[in-house]
Amino acid sequence: MDTWFRSLTLQLIGLVIIVLGALYLLKSKVPESAEGTLIGAGVGAVVSIAIFGITKSQNKRGTTLDLFKEYYSADFALLRRRAERFMISHRDVDWVKNDPYDIGRRDEDLAGYGAVLRFWQRVALLFTEDELDRTLIQRLLARELAHWQVLVFEPVFVRKNIYVRETIGRLTHAVANGPAREAFKAGVRDGESMKRRMSSAAELKTVVKSERP
Repeated sequence: MDTWFRSLTLQLIGLVIIVLGALYLLKSKVPESAEGTLIGAGVGAVVSIAIFGITKSQNKRGTTLDLFKEYYSADFALLRRRAERFMISHRDVDWVKNDPYDIGRRDEDLAGYGAVLRFWQRVALLFTEDELDRTLIQRLLARELAHWQVLVFEPVFVRKNIYVRETIGRLTHAVANGPAREAFKAGVRDGESMKRRMSSAAELKTVVKSERP
């Protein structure tokens, strides 16, 4: 059984118990002719709350799955590759002193960097506002979040004026310590491996260039 459904079921059971308890206490204080009305009102309230809870949970799952589909869409895959190229091209930049949007003004891959940042900002805001299925979003995208944490967020967020730093920071902290923590750790390893490949490629390029006559 899904976590969200199990949680919702337990909440509904608790609500039913509370309502039935309240009806039992009120039963002795109302005329017998009003008992049916009182019970009907109580049952109606429980059903209404149940429908609201189910709809809310379904909406959260729908939003979560929409984000997952967007992340793995063909268009966003191209933007993700461009974001990686942007970070590779500017791997030696001192981000404390340089703004990505300043140094990347003539770099076509800047669009990828911006798209990735805005995507995770949106995920973080929805996560904070409890508009996502938190367990599902972590299981689906924890590894990817960790990848970008290593490749983009850690290097660039040394800048104090990065407006999404705190928002995305809260998300990464929650996911790193949540139910998908192992997937997050795997994503960190992936990101660190890519950074090592970036460094090796840069060193090789330097050596080849220095050996040219």
